[in-house]
Amino acid sequence: MKRKQAVFEYSDEQLAALEKALSTDRLQPYLILSNGEKLQAIQLYEWNTALSESLYGLLQGLEIALRNAMHRSLIEAYQREDWYEVCPLHHELKETIRKAKARILLDGKVVAPPKVVAELTFGFWVSLTSPRYAQLLWDRMLRRAFLKNLGRKAAHKRLDRIRKLRNRVAHHESILGRNLKDDFALILEAAHWICPVTAAWLRANSTFHDRYAQRPAKVRDEA
Repeated sequence: MKRKQAVFEYSDEQLAALEKALSTDRLQPYLILSNGEKLQAIQLYEWNTALSESLYGLLQGLEIALRNAMHRSLIEAYQREDWYEVCPLHHELKETIRKAKARILLDGKVVAPPKVVAELTFGFWVSLTSPRYAQLLWDRMLRRAFLKNLGRKAAHKRLDRIRKLRNRVAHHESILGRNLKDDFALILEAAHWICPVTAAWLRANSTFHDRYAQRPAKVRDEA
């Protein structure tokens, strides 16, 4: 039997309790959009959560496809799974790898390439498309991670924009000031660069448009 969803009553007392629990600072973007109306601010917060949840699946799919595609290209180039041991990375990325290994050891697991790769952040992979790695990595190997013949600048610009959105979603921050329909399309296009089947699968399973249509009635369409 399907469980009936509980109904929440938005009394003044409950709204005050929610503001205290979430913090006024965290609610501030929503209070600004609602002209200080607490009920509408909470509804905006709920909508932001629903939108973030719908985008999370898309971002997760793109991130995993990107890291696996880059991982394969780097294995092929260096002829070893632990390419990160010999790849000419700058200090901050070497430090990121060191910390990833430390987390694996802390969990009592064996440090192996698949686990190290899984521990590396989306930002790590996006960094490999930055100007400092143009000749070292992009021209020689990483461009092969994409089916489309992309320029490094275009790839980096797109992926870095997505990284910023991904960080806001991951840290439970407001994404309401963005052109989210454009973000949705850009994520899917980036996934298509790597694997069209994966992009189609992400689109078919996405709830983004349904969630977007649920915006509170008083909120103008930013897109």
